[in-house]
Amino acid sequence: MDAAKRRGDKMVVRMRHSRFKYFHNPDHAQQFLEGKMFCWNAAYYRDYEDAKAAQVVGDEYEGTRLYRPLNGLEITNLTQHTQGNLQRGAEFITKSHEIFVYCVSMSFNDVLKKEFDAKACVEICDPRKFIQRWQGALPPESLATSGAVGDYQKYVCRMVRYYHGHDLPGNVWAIPDLITTTKLKKFAYQEEYRFAYTKTDAFKFENVRGELVDRKARPSPRPEEHFYETLDLGDLRDICRLRAL
Repeated sequence: MDAAKRRGDKMVVRMRHSRFKYFHNPDHAQQFLEGKMFCWNAAYYRDYEDAKAAQVVGDEYEGTRLYRPLNGLEITNLTQHTQGNLQRGAEFITKSHEIFVYCVSMSFNDVLKKEFDAKACVEICDPRKFIQRWQGALPPESLATSGAVGDYQKYVCRMVRYYHGHDLPGNVWAIPDLITTTKLKKFAYQEEYRFAYTKTDAFKFENVRGELVDRKARPSPRPEEHFYETLDLGDLRDICRLRAL
């Protein structure tokens, strides 16, 4: 443990070198310790609706980079030589149905226990070895490269970065794996670390769809796009442990 601080009346424990996976079902924690890594695709989390309509697990912008300036998008009409503000947002959308993700946290604290309704938590004590085993368990299609100019990696693992909807997207809009590992600032308290992979060209540079939208409600779920896979990492008890809640 390298630091501890209080958030309100809650003690938040930070263990910089560990990762934590919260489970509502204790049986799933045991299966994880046995090496079963159950991965939903990003489309599932995009459409997932949490109880009480609070976004904790689900995120309607999962797999999407949002850009919505506070004063609207500045639009230039080249034909009429006029400028104006459009009260809409730009969305850069990945092939989220082709991207599988697994989410853990950098923190072990009461806030996350409550929000995830956790009945069990597994601590990944040696993240480096865990990453190596995860890489070794990835599907062959995720490890293959085309050999062409502009090759790209089909798997990533990194800390999630958080942003405000009005922040300029910079180069993130064109890089699907960066979009996959960024989320809106309201989720920052989760301190997420994410594993993501694809078996297709979903992480290819500029393989995104850009749209101008003015959302009034969350889009309807598309369950036909929901897929999952289970990776077999082998027994993890030498590098993971069950934490008492």
